[in-house]
Amino acid sequence: FAVVVVIAAATRRLAVRPMIVAIGAASTVVAGNLAMHSYLSERLWSTTNRPGNVGEASRIIASFSPSNLGDTLSTSFGHLWYVATVSFGVAVMGVVALVWLVGRLTPFTDSSAGARLAALFALLSVAGVAALSAGLLSEPTGVLPAWNRVDYRVYGRYLEGVSPVLILAGAAWLLRSRNAWRVWGIGAAAIPITGLVLVLWRGSEQFTGSVQKLTIPGLLGLQTLVDSSTTVFLQGLSILAISLVSAAVGLAAALYSRRRATPAIVAVIIVSVAITFVGKATSWDPFVSFWFDGYNNVPVALSELPEDEPVAYDVRFFDGHARNLYEFRLAPRRLVFVDGPCDPSGGDILISSNDEEQIGIPATLIAADELPGQAVWHLEVSAAASCRQP
Repeated sequence: FAVVVVIAAATRRLAVRPMIVAIGAASTVVAGNLAMHSYLSERLWSTTNRPGNVGEASRIIASFSPSNLGDTLSTSFGHLWYVATVSFGVAVMGVVALVWLVGRLTPFTDSSAGARLAALFALLSVAGVAALSAGLLSEPTGVLPAWNRVDYRVYGRYLEGVSPVLILAGAAWLLRSRNAWRVWGIGAAAIPITGLVLVLWRGSEQFTGSVQKLTIPGLLGLQTLVDSSTTVFLQGLSILAISLVSAAVGLAAALYSRRRATPAIVAVIIVSVAITFVGKATSWDPFVSFWFDGYNNVPVALSELPEDEPVAYDVRFFDGHARNLYEFRLAPRRLVFVDGPCDPSGGDILISSNDEEQIGIPATLIAADELPGQAVWHLEVSAAASCRQP
């Protein structure tokens, strides 16, 4: 953002004063974000030797190399399709509005710089988050698990943090311009086309498989409308059907907004809230209840132990979903990751397989979670000490 602002100033398209303000504001936002991230990471993970989250920057950079660029672009396309679809095309109208505001022919002067710099900052923020989202979740980075995670193709969790800016920009433009409804209509009509392109680009088989509902909350209601059998688990997404439903709502609202913009926006909000509640009741709630109940016994049992008792996590029976929940529920308890009960960095409390034979040394079961197939054990002190001898 700072580089763009400096170039604009150097080419006399931006006055010096707003340039300084813009760079200062952007730097403050970035510094505040980094400070918050550091604080939260320290609070949540400082007591663990948690694997992962190391080298993410290098993986993101690698995803944009020439050999990986095709997959990264298709992933980014799917993520942007998500934003357009869940907003019924309003986000598309917002992008056009911001681009128009930034790209006006008049120079950035002191009087016009505020709005235009805000629009530029919004566009670059969305573009940056979209690039990071695609870089983290494209297959060449090695982040994807062995099974087919459909939601990675249309991941919405990251972009949902910045998409409200686009939606608000689109709504504001609609209220002020008589021609904005045409852009809205075109954006809504393009959703099924982009959905078809996405399916052809990635292949239809890429949208059949495991779906993590926590990453695509905006699609759950639409998926429920086109597939009423959806309950605890999803085994695929109906991309084309979802696109058609979203386009129908967006087109109807866009045509109505030609005469009355405010009621059209209110109607879309009401429809969006209603669809969200449908998804929550029929898809989200059963999934969250199942997920938390399935991983509940181990953290409950550990919470009853003395807080100074270290807990070891056996990486031989590693489960990513359980690991996240255990760390969240156990913070700030010390949680270390070990390679079996004989790892010298471990203690007498071990999270491992719920099969006693796989522990390898005498141990007493404290509690078990059947869903991830894991349990917490109290190791026999003499046996643990014996196997940890060099």
